Amino acid sequence: MSSSAMRSGLDATYARRSEKILWRAADDCVVLFHEDDGRAFALSRSASAAWRMLDGSRSIADVARGLAACGPAEEARVLSDIVALIDDLERRGCVVVDGESPDAPRPADGPGLDAWQAPVVEEIVFGACDCSSGGRGVMRNAECVPKDLKQQTSTI
Repeated sequence: MSSSAMRSGLDATYARRSEKILWRAADDCVVLFHEDDGRAFALSRSASAAWRMLDGSRSIADVARGLAACGPAEEARVLSDIVALIDDLERRGCVVVDGESPDAPRPADGPGLDAWQAPVVEEIVFGACDCSSGGRGVMRNAECVPKDLKQQTSTI
């Protein structure tokens, strides 16, 4: 698909953060926590800047244009990177892609970037932990969640 054809379709396509995602900003980066399964993701600086703009009020093309205006990267490259990022985040259940914008007020643009790098999403894996209740558990959203061993065993 040509850059202008891609941009044309993305002017009418909107991405918004999933309601199942909790997120926190730490300096220039964002960490995501998936409520359903406890997966956590760390976003690179460029991905974090895009994440802040994925509120459903801007088309995907508007997000790319806004980010391209903040730095030296060409709009076509930023658009391609944003499409790949949104595809990745949608596959992971972090964003929802819609054909139309909700009737939400448009907040101010996110922070500027002095350099553009391809956005990166890295899954954060938390190991098992010892629960204060004496059992075993898993880390979920930085808290130990006890595992019910009866649910994990099958009856013979």
